[in-house]
Amino acid sequence: MSPQFKKGCLISILVFIVVSILVVTIIIWQISKGYGLSSAPYTPIADKFSDRATCQIILRIPPASPILDRVLPWEQLKKNTPIPLPQTTIPMALPYELGFWATTEFARNQVSFTLAINEKRLGPIAYEILQSSQPWKNIQQIEWDKNGLQFPQRGYLSLTGSIKIPDGVEEHVLKDWKIENKPIQKLDSQSKHLCEVQMDLANGDFLVWTACILNAQGINWEEELKNNKFAGMIYEIAKKLRKLNIIMDTTPTPDEMDVKVSLQAEPEAQGQLEFFLGGMGFLMLQDYLKNQFGMTLEGKLSWDSNQSALTGNLKLKNYENFLRTQLASFIK
Repeated sequence: MSPQFKKGCLISILVFIVVSILVVTIIIWQISKGYGLSSAPYTPIADKFSDRATCQIILRIPPASPILDRVLPWEQLKKNTPIPLPQTTIPMALPYELGFWATTEFARNQVSFTLAINEKRLGPIAYEILQSSQPWKNIQQIEWDKNGLQFPQRGYLSLTGSIKIPDGVEEHVLKDWKIENKPIQKLDSQSKHLCEVQMDLANGDFLVWTACILNAQGINWEEELKNNKFAGMIYEIAKKLRKLNIIMDTTPTPDEMDVKVSLQAEPEAQGQLEFFLGGMGFLMLQDYLKNQFGMTLEGKLSWDSNQSALTGNLKLKNYENFLRTQLASFIK
């Protein structure tokens, strides 16, 4: 065998190896692209909030990982789902964040809202499954976007909808609230808290949301306001509210969570808030959580003159059993 022939064979083998590597790389890249096996970019949902979003909620998944590890029914997932190696697959596929925001639009006589997912992996698969089944259509009180779930890019899925504002609400808002036409502060996209809730209440949105919820349940909100003395007292307090902030974080102790609450209001609302919410309302909430869900809420709410707000550093305990039961029933 001549040296020239050997050299030609070696070059051919090298070319074959290079081409094979290139083909395999392209195939893997296409599979990864089609199924979302690669990690998607982190897209802070707070950056997507509308400037007029009066209700903003973010749930960050990484801080919740220890909770999910304790409450997810791993054996049921192995037996009742086709998920391979769920204790490995699920943590890899969990999204970075979940988000929700809502905007009151009197010009369109509706409250519009968006549900968003900052997916990490398997976004294309999740999109196909959800878009095919469209489980949100079971909530018939809401008018959903006819195009369903949107998936404009890896890392971001969203679903929009709206709910009609009941008749008479706008008139009450214009009469009893001073409308501020200015951008609303957004939640911090750099924050690492487990869950954050922010509601701007200065423009009467407390009444808007309450009326929408009552209307969806078939209850006439105006009749309730006229005939229920307690509802009338809450209405008077609502006119003095400014903003609600709730921050939730896990603690080193399992089945325990820190909950920080701040309800800003006009200074003259101090007495009413301390009595109805800090006293009677908080006790009712504690009893409700205990009796309905087996949870314990410890702490108290008190007035902070520096913030002009009813504040509290609370602890929520014994919530994991409720989560465990709900997840188990969902997977059956």
